[in-house]
Amino acid sequence: MALVLTAFTGGVIFLAMGKDPSTALYIYFVEPLTTTSGLSEVAVKAGPLILIGIGLSFGFRAGIWNIGAEGQYIAGAIAGGGLAVYFHDSESTLLLPAMLVLGTLGGMTWAAVPALLKTRFN
Repeated sequence: MALVLTAFTGGVIFLAMGKDPSTALYIYFVEPLTTTSGLSEVAVKAGPLILIGIGLSFGFRAGIWNIGAEGQYIAGAIAGGGLAVYFHDSESTLLLPAMLVLGTLGGMTWAAVPALLKTRFN
């Protein structure tokens, strides 16, 4: 139902812009799945979301509700990526493990705020 409403709304918007809705919807929904570069882009975009979903499944099985997983992922990516940018000239073999640790700490820090509020005020 949501996909149909999305396609319909998108078609109306493209018509209002004077564009052919069938061509636009083909480019959005079909073309990424029919070309090699499109499939690789879908995999690049879907990979992190799949990892987030797998991580959330463990929490949900434990009865812990977490709606901030994507934000935790982004905070970790910013922290780990920031370290890589800061040490861009370094050839140390410790940089990648340090990025992983800092990325983990970034995500944990982002998750700590609602966790603290829940344990303190719930």
